[in-house]
Amino acid sequence: MSGSTNEAREYANRILELRAAGWEQTYFEKLLALGLTNLAPKLNDYEIRYSWLKTKRLDQVEATDYIDDALENFSAIGEKMSLLISADVQTRAFGEDGEPGDPARIEHLAMRWTAILEEFLEWWADVKCVRVDSHLTPVFEALSAFVHLPIHQYREFVHNVQNKDEEEAQPPQLTISTDPAVVEAFVTATDIVIDNYVPDE
Repeated sequence: MSGSTNEAREYANRILELRAAGWEQTYFEKLLALGLTNLAPKLNDYEIRYSWLKTKRLDQVEATDYIDDALENFSAIGEKMSLLISADVQTRAFGEDGEPGDPARIEHLAMRWTAILEEFLEWWADVKCVRVDSHLTPVFEALSAFVHLPIHQYREFVHNVQNKDEEEAQPPQLTISTDPAVVEAFVTATDIVIDNYVPDE
C-alpha cells in the first residue's frame, strides 16, 4: 500500500480503537475515503477518458445487442447501490438507535459501496473500449455518459462527509441517479441512427 493509503488505514483503525460517540459513522466515512484512494488509478483514467480495457470491434447487430446488455447491466448496478444505501441495510451494520454498530459489518458495507463505484467505472471503461461504425459512435458516446452523474454523486458524497460541519442537523446523504439530459441525448442519438438506417441489400 502507498503511504497515503497506510495513513488512511491507520486513522480508521484509531477510530475503531477509541470508539468515541458516533464512531460508527466516522469509521465508515474513513473507509469510504480509503476506497476512493485505492481506486485512484481507475478514477484518474476515467478523468482523462482513457479506457484500460482491450479494444473490441462490433458490427451493427453486435452493437445493438451490446447496448441492450449495457443498459441492463447499468440498471443492475444502480439497483444494487440503492439496496446498499437503504435504511434496513444501514441499520444491520450501524445498529439500532442506542446500540453499538458491528465493526466487521461496517467495514464490509464500506467495501461493498466501493465495489459499486468500481463497477460503474468498469462499466464505463467497457463501453469506451468498443469500436463501431462512425454512424454509431454518437450513440456509444451518449451511452458512456450514463455513469457521469452517479460517479460524481458518489465522490461528492465522500468528500462532503469528510468535510462536514459537526453541528449540521442532517448529515450528507448519498443519492445515486441518472442525468435526464444524458438519457435524452442517448435517445436522440439512437433515433437518428434508426431514422437513417439503410439495411443491407
